Amino acid sequence: MTTAEVDTQHPGHDNKTVTIVVNTREHSWDQKEISFEQVFQLAYPGHQLADGETVTIQYSRGPNEKPKGSLTANHSVKVKNKMVFDVYLTTRS
Repeated sequence: MTTAEVDTQHPGHDNKTVTIVVNTREHSWDQKEISFEQVFQLAYPGHQLADGETVTIQYSRGPNEKPKGSLTANHSVKVKNKMVFDVYLTTRS
């Protein structure tokens, strides 16, 4: 979900737009938080996970209370301008 797709009625909507970096690509974001699923869709637009695929999301340059860490399914994290997300898609062999 990019800024253009954000529902302004969403309770996490914030008028302040920040730039986040997902797999080296910049995206505008105007919500206070971003979920695992939203970060994944920014990294792999339209991709549906196949059986055996796993996603790992690491972030850095986050808010002072937790500047780096992992983001797991069904969870979200507060965003900060220039926050970096690295999304890894792997398959079992």
